Amino acid sequence: MTLRNNATMLAISGVSPILRRSLTPCPPRPKMLSAKLLICICACAAIALGQTSLVMQDRSHDNDSPDTSLYADYELFNTGTAAVPLSSITFRYWFVDSNPGDTLVFSCDYAAVGCANITSKFVKLGTPVAMADTYVQIGFTSGAGSLAAGQQTGEIQTRVHDIDYMPQFGANDYSFISDPSFVYKNTQTITVYVNGALVWGVEPSSVVSSGGGTGGAPPPSTALQVQDRSHDNDSPDTTLYADYELFNTGTTSIPLSNVTFRYWFVDSNPGDTLVFNCDYAAVGTANISSKFVKLATPVARADTYVQIGFSAAAGSLGPGAQTGEIQTRVHDADFALQNGANDYSFISDPSFVYKPTQTVTAYINGVLIWGVEPK
Repeated sequence: MTLRNNATMLAISGVSPILRRSLTPCPPRPKMLSAKLLICICACAAIALGQTSLVMQDRSHDNDSPDTSLYADYELFNTGTAAVPLSSITFRYWFVDSNPGDTLVFSCDYAAVGCANITSKFVKLGTPVAMADTYVQIGFTSGAGSLAAGQQTGEIQTRVHDIDYMPQFGANDYSFISDPSFVYKNTQTITVYVNGALVWGVEPSSVVSSGGGTGGAPPPSTALQVQDRSHDNDSPDTTLYADYELFNTGTTSIPLSNVTFRYWFVDSNPGDTLVFNCDYAAVGTANISSKFVKLATPVARADTYVQIGFSAAAGSLGPGAQTGEIQTRVHDADFALQNGANDYSFISDPSFVYKPTQTVTAYINGVLIWGVEPK
């Protein structure tokens, strides 16, 4: 990191991106202070202010879709080393307004900090993106106080609905909580801000760089959704099982030969040869392609992905259509054990029911169109 004050510069290594975002320019140097002293003061202040780190967890106690309400419960954790005034924090639930002619209503049913200290506003996006044309921004009044280091807000129970309770198709929404366990878990699809600066989560986008794609960006009316399930989620196991269905939630037909998707995992036996099998595909197993890619720099819960694609003979996916089931397996040539539970895309849901997943990423012409890549 580099701190600048006019021509004065100081380099500090090993500072987090959140710290870098929080830095503010040093004021003009008073004549009685030396340049070195001012640099020290600014650097120390920046480091102290930079220890802000927040984590958002969510759950739902009702994830039916369609439903008259979008239910979401939240807990916000301060994982940094400094207290954060809650009045400086906002977070956003992103969704597609199923009934844009109706008035949207936000309700706080319970908050440990008091519903009177919860604020909200709806914002329509100037340019809709995949799975979102609106967000509800939730915040706190000064009466909510501060969130001390290592503390959490306690539960915040919320609902969004139309004034006349028309059905909302939550499963089409970026921030929809499909997990049936109703247990709080970290979420990347609820974005968190401190003084308006993003500090947690990934904002939705219809055109996001995939970090290696070579094709052009898909048109704005192009949108895909990936759903997955497993019929065997033992871990460890000799095989990583994953079944997929891809849905065209946009308004234009998509040639399947332009579509790829990735299952991200840690190769438990890097000395062995990996094998991909497609046991069944509604489009025909002969029309399914695959390749394994080792990450140059491993990330949390992934050092490899299998990229699955389609041949031209698979045809196109019309608006509102789906691919049908694609049943796959990944294993070592000698069937050594894989520790799937350590993997980013591992399917732990025991229901074996298809549900939208953010951990299997989908691309059109190499451009990320669905999901969140591991970091």
